[in-house]
Amino acid sequence: MDNYPRPSGFEEDFVDYLSEELRHNLHLKIAIKPTGYGMRGYRDVYPIYHASDDHCEKRLGWLFVGGNANKAGQETFCVDISGEGCSHIPGYGWKWLQDELLPLLEARLTRADAAKDYLEGEYSLQDFEQHYHNGGFTNGGRPPRVETFGNWLTPETDTKGRTLQIGKRDNGKALRIYEKGKQLGDPTSPWLRVELELRSKDREIPYDILTNPGKYLAGSYPALGFIAKGAERIKTIAKQGKIKLETALKHLRNGYGKHLHYLRKKLKWTPEKILEHLARPGIPNRLDYVAPALE
Repeated sequence: MDNYPRPSGFEEDFVDYLSEELRHNLHLKIAIKPTGYGMRGYRDVYPIYHASDDHCEKRLGWLFVGGNANKAGQETFCVDISGEGCSHIPGYGWKWLQDELLPLLEARLTRADAAKDYLEGEYSLQDFEQHYHNGGFTNGGRPPRVETFGNWLTPETDTKGRTLQIGKRDNGKALRIYEKGKQLGDPTSPWLRVELELRSKDREIPYDILTNPGKYLAGSYPALGFIAKGAERIKTIAKQGKIKLETALKHLRNGYGKHLHYLRKKLKWTPEKILEHLARPGIPNRLDYVAPALE
């Protein structure tokens, strides 16, 4: 989330300027009109969409503007892009943000997440649990707070996924290690994600976390020193797409499988006729941003 101090009276022209810059460099666009209500202390809220989303159906972030001044009396505005929105940003877009837009606006990053994915079971939650007991998450002083979520009593029966959280979000630094594949709906998936959340409380988040997140993830705790680079995005999206597709097919089969069987076997409808009556244009929201990896 980026917070930009600017002189008051800039809102309309600057929203137009920012929308054009985001469209050109990040493949994102800002809605023409605000929602009509305020949020987070700002007067106006503009949804952000993918540049190709002509009907503005899938919101990927927010622009907050107006009525929120900093201590110097300058108006500020805030851009918040979701994880899914970040997945649409091309590689050169992050470099442009780091080197051009953010310095130009004297922006301040107020939140950034960095993650590493282990898709094939290279590490388990138990490995990181042992690191904690061995002091691998202590940066001098007392060990950070640790919390667990999910079924830790009988993990062998768990299908929803468990989470190990180290640190507190309220303190501006929290590490979550969780079973991402199970979270997405594959009860047998070994996919583990290591995810760092940084907030600007008592720290300045550097711009280059946008292009070199692995460096900050690896440096956050001694136990993570083996992480050299950020997640392999293409592989991650492909894996996520496969799980989401399999989950969607499972729901489709459970919900409408008998209907399709009846149409084909009893009424003798051909597959072409079934598709003609039931299919409609578009991509399901669940598969929207992973669709290119499936094609």
